[in-house]
Amino acid sequence: MSVPRLRPRRARLPRLPTRSEQVYEHSRWRRLSATLRLQHPVCQQCGNDLTVAVHHKVPIEQAPHLAFELHNLLCVCRACHDAAHRGIPPRS
Repeated sequence: MSVPRLRPRRARLPRLPTRSEQVYEHSRWRRLSATLRLQHPVCQQCGNDLTVAVHHKVPIEQAPHLAFELHNLLCVCRACHDAAHRGIPPRS
């Protein structure tokens, strides 16, 4: 009579947050982005629409040390933010 082989069960580990998720969930980021959007209520790219996002010029994954640096942040409207992430040049 043979004994069935038991396979060890794989543990389901929780997925670790990416660097950008860590930044965006941080209270420091929430305060900084809210302050910047109040200071720049109109899109800094096109100047037409209201600011809805704070965009990182250099992505967090490439330069995490610049995540909270003001010179790396730009207040933009939804259209300009989406265009920037698709690689489309800013509208004027």
